[in-house]
Amino acid sequence: MERNQQINTIAHFRKNHHTKQCMLNFAIRTNILGLSVSEEIKISLDKSEKIFNLISRIQQELKNLLKTKFNRYVEDIYVSFKIGKKHVNGKILLDNFPTPGRNPIILQVFDQKHVVSFNDPLIIDMSLPPVVFAECSIQPATFVTIFTNNKLSEYTWYKSLDQVEWIKCGTGYEYKVKLEDVDHYLKLVCIPVENRKRGPMAEAASQSKVQYMKDFSTFPFHKRHEFTKSYLQDFTFRVVSYNTPSKRYTQMDEKYSYCDPTFLSIDYRTLVLFKELLGFKADIICLQEIHKKIYKNYFRRQFQINGYYCYYNSSQVSEGFGLFIRQWNFRHVHSMHVQFGQEVQSNPNYSYIWDLIKRNEDLKNEFVKMPTSLQVTVLRHWKKKYYVIVGNTHFTDKLESNHLRLLHINMTTGYMETLKRTYEENGTKVAVILCGNFNSQPDQSLYEYVTKGMIDPAHEDCLKVSENGMIAMYHCLGMESACGTPKFTNYTKDFKGCLDYIFIESEKLKVRQVIPMTEEEELAKHEGLPNEYFPSDHLPLVVDLKFKLGPWELD
Repeated sequence: MERNQQINTIAHFRKNHHTKQCMLNFAIRTNILGLSVSEEIKISLDKSEKIFNLISRIQQELKNLLKTKFNRYVEDIYVSFKIGKKHVNGKILLDNFPTPGRNPIILQVFDQKHVVSFNDPLIIDMSLPPVVFAECSIQPATFVTIFTNNKLSEYTWYKSLDQVEWIKCGTGYEYKVKLEDVDHYLKLVCIPVENRKRGPMAEAASQSKVQYMKDFSTFPFHKRHEFTKSYLQDFTFRVVSYNTPSKRYTQMDEKYSYCDPTFLSIDYRTLVLFKELLGFKADIICLQEIHKKIYKNYFRRQFQINGYYCYYNSSQVSEGFGLFIRQWNFRHVHSMHVQFGQEVQSNPNYSYIWDLIKRNEDLKNEFVKMPTSLQVTVLRHWKKKYYVIVGNTHFTDKLESNHLRLLHINMTTGYMETLKRTYEENGTKVAVILCGNFNSQPDQSLYEYVTKGMIDPAHEDCLKVSENGMIAMYHCLGMESACGTPKFTNYTKDFKGCLDYIFIESEKLKVRQVIPMTEEEELAKHEGLPNEYFPSDHLPLVVDLKFKLGPWELD
């Protein structure tokens, strides 16, 4: 075996506390058996493995490399970790890998030596949105790092007509795409930084060229904006409820084959959604199925710029609830997030439900595992001591689960009723609003329960929970559907109907104006939603409300 001059390079050892994995990567540049080997070696092991296992893995990786690339078999490959002249104990767990003191830790492979550096910044995954539009901001669609301060890291943007010659066009994590960038590809180059450490550079390029954004005045929601040309004042306020399908529901799905993938991309739909929402000039906006990253990277910042408080809650899945409160009319008091599967077991107020469902093992397991939850926010009107409790929820869409939705709505009204009494004890005037996608049509048990305040124990949904139907399900909120029961709030190839509602306390609030829904004729132009002009498979509900007279003397 030929020997070449020893070369000091860096071997990066990192412990990922989220995945419980230890990663080692280094470059091997040496001559073996007359062969010039130049490869990047990357190894990942559980932190419970021993250093001896890591050495064995390095040896096996190199044997495989020589076998597959050069058709050579090498039986003995020298690999060691040393501090000075002393070998590191191979029985030590990777989780307890010794950190360097005065003397560095040296990894030697063949005759090439590497100084082991610990927990250097690293970009694990970075990508750009599949669709990019001029005069819109762009940032990484995925940006996964470890041991990295994203604010200190260095970002440089480039553009190119042919993906060969790249011209610098901007810096920073976010880039405002210019009109002159149309027909160019974009590329982001990032050097991760943490304190004084700098990690290896990573880059990501756009899959397609920058396009012109469509003229929003041609979109159907522009007609609805004719009814919301200005913000409301005094004691009237506007509420929006909108189910916006998450990223995971519109990618590689055959049921959306009618639509150009460009218009299904989360980036395109996010831009259209925000334009639509901002045009409603609402005071309270309740969104369901907002993706975490979309909220964090786009909606939160954009709504804050436009004068809104922003709140987000999620369950076990990647999307959740977004609540946006216009600062002019309301002040935030308190927020809560109720996960029904946990609440039913821990909250004594729901012991009657837990006693019922735990008798049926299948029902209990399904209920506890279901990630259904409720976002609750208490608001105070800025002029007077009038409070509004806003609930925002999204119930399961399983067709056979009407009885579960009935249990969930019973817990919802119970929770909001208890919270309301807490604030009323101080003489405060409180009104309740409940928004969401309830996945229940007007002729089903949920709507009857909310609007009538009770449900017949003999109802088939009650009998699915209790054999004798003896279930005490009622509430005293006196609620009505502020937007009535539109023909369509959900419009897809497979289903068209009303699933979304804004329920309000009819004694405390009155409806001043329901913003007309998009005409059926317009919806029927397309096989279904979402599509080029509709960013969601649901339609937003929009209503103007006002505190009532009588004990709420406000006129």
